[in-house]
Amino acid sequence: MLFFSKILNTVIQYLPLDSMQTSLQLYLASQSHNSFNPFVKEEKRKSAKVFHDALVAFAERRIITMKKNYHLHWQIHLCLIILLLLFCSSSQVSAATKINLKNTRIKLSAIKLTYNKKVQRPKIRVTYNRKVLKEKKNYIINYSKGCKKVGTYTVQIIGKGIYTGTAQKQFIILPPKAQIMNIYAKISTATVIIKRQTTQTRGYQLCYATNSKLKNAKTITVKGNKNNTIFLNDLCARTTYYLKIRTYMTVKGKKYYSKWSSTGHCTTNSTHQGATPTPTSVPIPKLTFKNGAENVTLENGNPYNIQVSNNIKNIDISNPTVAYSTDESINGNSCLLKTLEPGECVITITDIYGQKLTSTVSVTQKLDDPHTQTSYTATSETVDSALPVPTIKSIDYGDGWMDVHCRGTLSQSDSYIGYEGYLSYNNQFKYSIQVSQAVNVVDGAGNVCFTSLDTGYSYYIKVRSYTIHNNVKIVGPWSEIRKADLPTYDKKGTTPAKYTYEIYGLDKQKADIYTDCSKPLFIKTDNPDPNSFSWIFNGNDSRISAYRSGISRFYRDIPLEDNDLETTLFDKVKGGYIGYMHFSEAGTYTVEFREYSLSGYTVANTVTLNVLDYEQAKNAWMIDIINRTTTADMTPFEKMDAISAYLKEPGRFKYLTRYNDDVVSLAADPIQPFFVTYRWDSSTSPAILGEFAELVGGFDDIHYCFGDYPVGSPSWSIWHYVVKLTIGNETQNYAVCPMGSTGDIEEIKMIDFSDLSNMRKFG
Repeated sequence: MLFFSKILNTVIQYLPLDSMQTSLQLYLASQSHNSFNPFVKEEKRKSAKVFHDALVAFAERRIITMKKNYHLHWQIHLCLIILLLLFCSSSQVSAATKINLKNTRIKLSAIKLTYNKKVQRPKIRVTYNRKVLKEKKNYIINYSKGCKKVGTYTVQIIGKGIYTGTAQKQFIILPPKAQIMNIYAKISTATVIIKRQTTQTRGYQLCYATNSKLKNAKTITVKGNKNNTIFLNDLCARTTYYLKIRTYMTVKGKKYYSKWSSTGHCTTNSTHQGATPTPTSVPIPKLTFKNGAENVTLENGNPYNIQVSNNIKNIDISNPTVAYSTDESINGNSCLLKTLEPGECVITITDIYGQKLTSTVSVTQKLDDPHTQTSYTATSETVDSALPVPTIKSIDYGDGWMDVHCRGTLSQSDSYIGYEGYLSYNNQFKYSIQVSQAVNVVDGAGNVCFTSLDTGYSYYIKVRSYTIHNNVKIVGPWSEIRKADLPTYDKKGTTPAKYTYEIYGLDKQKADIYTDCSKPLFIKTDNPDPNSFSWIFNGNDSRISAYRSGISRFYRDIPLEDNDLETTLFDKVKGGYIGYMHFSEAGTYTVEFREYSLSGYTVANTVTLNVLDYEQAKNAWMIDIINRTTTADMTPFEKMDAISAYLKEPGRFKYLTRYNDDVVSLAADPIQPFFVTYRWDSSTSPAILGEFAELVGGFDDIHYCFGDYPVGSPSWSIWHYVVKLTIGNETQNYAVCPMGSTGDIEEIKMIDFSDLSNMRKFG
């Protein structure tokens, strides 16, 4: 700065007034421009101030004296201008040090998270030239609202200091992971029991194949989270099938899938041999829009999902205000669009085969007609009082969701095609929280679903029927208004329990609970609302599965009551409910019966269950028989003779329960554990004989004859239930399977839940 001062002292003395004024104006103008730049460095601002003060001081001092001095040296004038330009350029260099966030590297700690009932926000790491930037100092972060339930969320990074501009990153919260609990293989079919997911899940997807890598797997999609049973049909005989399962959740038209479960397997024993399909060449499928998506409008600020028939290679968008992303979780044929400003846009989609599809997107409301399975665009709405008024039969609810059940017919001859439901915090419906529609419903039962709801609030619901005619949406009168409380599930409340709860076993043997054996339990309670309570095991122990039978009954002797509620955990019976238990590990388990209210849950009762290890109990039973029937001086063959004679004693074992030539499952007389029920068949009996032989020891070979011949053949009928035991050159055959007729019953006696004398009370 000393340098600038000396020059000014010299120059200004010879500078004329008009030149001084012009230079001063130029300088002040440059400083006024730079003053709007907040990123000028501090030392440059100090330099500017010194320069400005010096210039003004000298100007004031020299203006009067210079009025008479008109001789000028243009070289000096030019020198001053150069100095001004140099100084201004130095200030501009300082301003040019700003860095746009687009030039930085932004990385999320995770882009796919799994729903865990908690708010999840991935961490942000921003780097520039390998330097890690600091939050609040170099940038600030704004997350989307929520970040708890399934969906796509956006995190906005805003520059601060020398870092300017904004950047956005998206992350996804996936539905909870599914789990395979049991697989029952029968004649050309298999039944898969899965662990039900009641929150943030709208259905399941199962894929299966005959190879462990699941190549060319077939896929089954099950809508709804109420049923935990999936049936596989038309399977090949004596074939091992591998399968895995995942959940899905639909949010604003977009389907989100969970991670796949671990792979399970089962082997069929059908008499039918599956035919090997002949491979055929597959033509290139035509690229088309799905669900009439070419007629959809992007509402300002709201995302919309467009799906096409083939996998997407790339997308061109004519409007730069429209953002898009493809979803690889749905085989890459889904595009999520979001517009920031109103207006049209032309989208061109190119699939993996090189085919192009172009369309102009416009605003409409898409509705499906169940009669024709076509799509409509509703351009207007009108009311027709002649349309039928729906009746709300019941309201099913859980953590974050409500299902409103309406009764109707919904047939081809009906004057309406579906139901529309409105849900609000107040009975005046000044504003609606959600609008939901149900079409093409089975048996006419409209199931209007509301999801992603806040718990701990009272809601008001009303429904109406609607139809579409010439692109006009026609709606009927509203139903009565129903109030429903959505309880708080994750914290203790203050409301005392209203009802009592007890647990009973249904089998006549009054047997213990064993691992790996599904156990139906009767919950005796006077609580009329199955949604208002639940049982919690060890605070939600992952080793336990609690589920309901679903549409297909597991046991033929449990008289289920016909009710409208499709509960999440229990089947309704007289005097209470039926729940099904499966334990993977032995031990003592504490069961809490929780009643829910708006304020939270209350523990109404606590029951202790003692679960025994199935394998240990079975081995103990077998060792006891060996000790009672054999002596140390017996040969291995003699020991097996004694054991077989004991197992074949009249009345010892019966065949599986049969009714009208079909094997049936009865809760009062179950099949498992066989060492308690004393029922087994031609598959279990030779397997256990082989295990007896292993415990006895001394055999060179233990051979099961079940798989020696084609299932159902004459030779198979003779030998499949036999075990061959060999010592040296001697082989003996053993069989302890009872006659099928020993399992026949004349009628199925239904369990009387008013009489608990034949049931065991647990806890």
